[in-house]
Amino acid sequence: MANATPPGQPNGPETRGEGAYVAVMTALIITVLLMSVGLAVDLAAWYSRSSTLQRAADAAALAGVTATPNRIAQRDIAAQSLQKSGIVNGANGMSVAMTFLAGSSNRMHIEVTDSRVPGFFSRWFRSSPTLVRSSTAQFIQNISMGSALNALVYGEYLALLEYKLSRREELDRRIGELALTPALAPAVNRLQCFRGVQ
Repeated sequence: MANATPPGQPNGPETRGEGAYVAVMTALIITVLLMSVGLAVDLAAWYSRSSTLQRAADAAALAGVTATPNRIAQRDIAAQSLQKSGIVNGANGMSVAMTFLAGSSNRMHIEVTDSRVPGFFSRWFRSSPTLVRSSTAQFIQNISMGSALNALVYGEYLALLEYKLSRREELDRRIGELALTPALAPAVNRLQCFRGVQ
């Protein structure tokens, strides 16, 4: 008589086949999950580096454009600003391009390129990406507030206003003195029941 498997118990060969399937699927899923986590870490690192490069380019453009119209000074100040952020042209895969737009010395464009962006997990699958960030700053000249004649008219109006204010204070003082005279004191005392009259 053949040995019968008790009810509810799996047969031996079928169980081994399912166990191998589960092991293979688990290994594949773990591999995909680890690759996804590695890609997420690399993307976060690239985003952080990109933000750092953009801030450095913005700061350098704003600092350099203040030396308008001296282009040599503009370049020197921008380079010093980039050095404070650890960016030196030609070092560690960094390159910096400084240009002046449309032949104007008051618009400065800076482009920062990092060709050695670190990759932690993606380096096994591809080379590291190159990040390029740029910034443009413009120096706006002082805005004239009008002619000297406008300043003269403004001065006259201001002097007239000051005269009127001092005249009002003088009249208030004289009214206060008159209110204390014996002829007006009883009427003023009766008026003090109204709000604002003292």
